[in-house]
Amino acid sequence: MLDINDDEDVQPMWRSMESRVTKRRSMTKEEATVSGKTGRRNIKKTEEEYWLEEGVYDKNDADNDADNSKK
Repeated sequence: MLDINDDEDVQPMWRSMESRVTKRRSMTKEEATVSGKTGRRNIKKTEEEYWLEEGVYDKNDADNDADNSKK
């Protein structure tokens, strides 16, 4: 664990974060309206989203429909 006793211990971390933020290229208004995307662009998919793409939930729903129709 990091031992932070004063502001100088945090300075390298703040500098690197500030560098990442200030060097990041912002999208122009035209780019945002053309792509329709705003905000964060590096959001990773969840497991559920991958499962949905592969049809896991669809298969489960079909099985449940078949079970319900037998009743």
